[in-house]
Amino acid sequence: MSARLSRWAWAWSLAICAAGCVPSGGGSGADADDDDRRDGAVSADQGPSEPAACALDFDAQPDPAIPLSVSVVSATWIGGAGDQFVRSIEFDAGGAVIARGAGFEARFDGGWRIDGDPATHDDAAWRPRPPLPGNPGTLCSHGASGLDFRVGYRQAGNVQLPIFRAFVGEMRQWTLWGHAVADVQDRNLGADSRCYRAWGMPGDLIGVQCWTDGGNSVLAKDPRDLDRVGFTPSWSRENYQRSAGGMASLYALVDPRDGGAVVSGTFVAAHVAPLAVDLFGRVYLAGALSSRDGGPLSEADDALGFGGRGGGLAVLDESLSAVLFNTAIGGTGCGEDGRQGFGAIAIRGGRLALGGTTCAAELATTLPAQAGPGGGQDGFVVILDLW
Repeated sequence: MSARLSRWAWAWSLAICAAGCVPSGGGSGADADDDDRRDGAVSADQGPSEPAACALDFDAQPDPAIPLSVSVVSATWIGGAGDQFVRSIEFDAGGAVIARGAGFEARFDGGWRIDGDPATHDDAAWRPRPPLPGNPGTLCSHGASGLDFRVGYRQAGNVQLPIFRAFVGEMRQWTLWGHAVADVQDRNLGADSRCYRAWGMPGDLIGVQCWTDGGNSVLAKDPRDLDRVGFTPSWSRENYQRSAGGMASLYALVDPRDGGAVVSGTFVAAHVAPLAVDLFGRVYLAGALSSRDGGPLSEADDALGFGGRGGGLAVLDESLSAVLFNTAIGGTGCGEDGRQGFGAIAIRGGRLALGGTTCAAELATTLPAQAGPGGGQDGFVVILDLW
């Protein structure tokens, strides 16, 4: 959408709001803030009262997409006695990978250099998941549509419900999965459900990552009408996993125009994972997936030859409905309480970096930063070329 058209759409939305949009702090109809307050929920209907924390616009991608051909550039332990975790990973301006943990910084630019003490014991909690956005949710801007979005979840009585709300200024435009808590409970849709984050996708679309702890979730229903009995959304009929069927994550592609709609997507039988997006709109998840429907890549393979499990990498196509790559990444020889996985991911061009932790006594290393494990939990970095 052009900037001129976006400005026209913004002005048109304001004019329509004069006839019935809901201002910040109010509620009616399908958005049901009044019902939620009666059930003890905290209202999450807030417009952009602070600067946006993320931008959802997507730079035009090259055409056509370069096919995936994933290979390992480096895989290594980083650590000593005690426990270590790589808690952040990024590319610097020159393209080097920077991995950080408590007490150390490791830099890879064809070889490894470690500053600080990689044997620093780290006893802080570690989870291989994105942080919870909560209520009222993360505020994101989308220049192409002229809309701002709140992405998160709200505690409505004894159930958590997703937040995905569109605003112009302080005026709410539309909501997906914004059902009244009484309607949710009446239909026995009591599985806690949350949205975690949104990001820009090609074609002025928006990706959204959500999660539910059970199959009886509003995420498996029409985003606006719970009365569509037996509803199977058209976007879920030919994808990796058609519905939740238990604890699952949802990756949905949203068109923000004309009131907003989910146009494609899939459930996966896995919790949410940190993600990154390449030049073509393919989405990389820092964890392996599975599908309750079976089919191709319904379980992670060992395409990169690591031989162990715990961590992993999966790639969704630009429609967020098909899995293109799904592999386990980990070593072997862990103790009973050991952990493996990734909590950080970064991408630049055709190179991707994963950072986390491993308990492996044996690891298929490539250009390692150290010759062997340090013991306990070690920081874990894997750098991949994607094509």
